[in-house]
Amino acid sequence: MKKFWDWFINLSLPKIFLLAGSIILALFIGMIAFTIAAAPYLPKSEKVAEKPTLKKTEKEKPKEKKTEEKLYLVTRVIDGDTIEIEGGKRVRYIGINTPETGQPFADEATNKNKELVEGKQVKLLKDVSETDKYGRLLRYVYIGELFVNAELVKAGYANAATYPPDVAHADEFRELERQAREAQVGLWTPPPEPPKAEEPPPQPAPAPAPQPTEQTVHITNTGKKYHSAGCRYLSQSDIVVSLSEAKARGLGP
Repeated sequence: MKKFWDWFINLSLPKIFLLAGSIILALFIGMIAFTIAAAPYLPKSEKVAEKPTLKKTEKEKPKEKKTEEKLYLVTRVIDGDTIEIEGGKRVRYIGINTPETGQPFADEATNKNKELVEGKQVKLLKDVSETDKYGRLLRYVYIGELFVNAELVKAGYANAATYPPDVAHADEFRELERQAREAQVGLWTPPPEPPKAEEPPPQPAPAPAPQPTEQTVHITNTGKKYHSAGCRYLSQSDIVVSLSEAKARGLGP
């Protein structure tokens, strides 16, 4: 070992660099050869297992609020905007008003309300108030998807009537009334024009009053008097003239 060390110390600097390079190169080549030769015997690396992912078969829908919606049987229609349900409770439609009994178009509004709800199951939705001053339930009324309050205004059987604080559909009702007015349906149908007075047929001109026939008399060529027909003095001559003419000639009876 001492001899090797002495030999190494006596080496010149270029030889030392050359020797170090040769050693490093030999080590590098040896590592490559070892890696190639040992590769078949090394354990294969395992792939990292991916976390299982769930396939989204359906897009998640937002949860709907589940509200219990009870249906009520309409046992009687009072008028165009009031009904009676099972149990005898009366329900006043919110936000609309129809003609009262005895007013023009009241019967038509009541009949339309009967057509829509009588004998049917309806859904009742509250706004703010529970009842009115008469103890009637204040509700919006639905049959399936049909909004009965709105339908009556739309068809011209009711007008919008807003009573705070129950104003959830006030703007909708006002717009429906505007459309009904423009369409001139129901309450907004123009009244019929009064029939024109018939002119009496032209009357024929009155016949002229008959003129009284002037009396005639008989005169002679020489006589100074006028005579009636058949007088014995007319044997020689008989001239028929009017009485006035005879008098104008100065003839007397």
